[in-house]
Amino acid sequence: MANTVNVTATSTEWTIIAAGPASGLLTSEGKGVILYRENSSLPAPSEIQPAHSQMFFKNMQPQFRYNVLAGQNVYVKAVSKDVLLTNTPD
Repeated sequence: MANTVNVTATSTEWTIIAAGPASGLLTSEGKGVILYRENSSLPAPSEIQPAHSQMFFKNMQPQFRYNVLAGQNVYVKAVSKDVLLTNTPD
């Protein structure tokens, strides 16, 4: 089992959480809306809408499980204020 790490999701840029193949649990340690995206490349900081159907966005609940295949990454971005996340890889 990998170590748990803290990551801050900011509203200014996308932050990579995991590179596939990977799975784990993201837990929000603060209050705020988080955008979640699975994609093969880093989104532009201004991107908040999916460009096509394979890009997946989601408002995170307090906990969210991810599971991505090789070649896919997990990115997060806060909507209005920084939010601390705990990432616990499987």
